[in-house]
Amino acid sequence: MTAAEAAVLFGAAVVGGGPNAVAGGGGFLSLLPPLVFTHVPPLRANAMRAVARCPAF
Repeated sequence: MTAAEAAVLFGAAVVGGGPNAVAGGGGFLSLLPPLVFTHVPPLRANAMRAVARCPAF
């Protein structure tokens, strides 16, 4: 993973965490596309997003 990819993922996590903390559901639109953009397979990206959001439920 390059530094640029890490920065994109970090930014997406921050942007997705805000709406998820306030109203829930902000992670789908802001976390899945950056993971796929950084060449993570879609099935693995969806699983990672689901596990990362578990503490928010």
